[in-house]
Amino acid sequence: MDARYRARYTPLGWALGIALICVALASPAGVSPPPPRQTTPPDASPVSTTLPGHGVRLGAWSLRFEATRLAEVVAALGVGAIQHQGEAGEALAWLCYDLPEARLWLLSSEMGGAEAVLTGAVLQAGDALADGCPPLPGRLQPVALTGGLTLGDSDDAIERGLGTPAWRDAIGRHYLSMTKEPGFCAPEGADRLQWLTLRLQRGRIRVISAGQVTSC
Repeated sequence: MDARYRARYTPLGWALGIALICVALASPAGVSPPPPRQTTPPDASPVSTTLPGHGVRLGAWSLRFEATRLAEVVAALGVGAIQHQGEAGEALAWLCYDLPEARLWLLSSEMGGAEAVLTGAVLQAGDALADGCPPLPGRLQPVALTGGLTLGDSDDAIERGLGTPAWRDAIGRHYLSMTKEPGFCAPEGADRLQWLTLRLQRGRIRVISAGQVTSC
């Protein structure tokens, strides 16, 4: 069985996995900064359909959650260093890259295993971000996440592409999907959890946080 599909994970474990993807940790001097803190709405109920186009697109290259390794990204880009922090259930590995007025984090939680498989991503707008991340090569821009969404997209574009969110308020949208993955964890199959959180400012996307984990 693939090491990613581990029977000891429960729905609480999935929630903790999301939190680990989204928690900002203290960054030691001289390394790229960890991702910003994001929160998951406690009352968001998952739907039973897969989020369309769930993953990360760098230019023409599609990165797949739970398939692409962070080391593959470094090799393909020729720049970047994988950072690590925490142990066991609190382990987090990441890469970060700067774009014009934005920053991209590619993340691997403990569920990503020893090979640091991609389990999450954060794309954040900002014109005064701290130093520490190398520039994303121009050949791998623009950057888009689930459903082809990118920074600056409108509220209307979000729901046209993804439908009604599981949770929403004036500054955010949250999509949550739980589906069965056949072929693992017999006889029922594995549970695949996908999430997408969007933060808005003046009706436009300013932060995109997305990820996926699969477990028995």
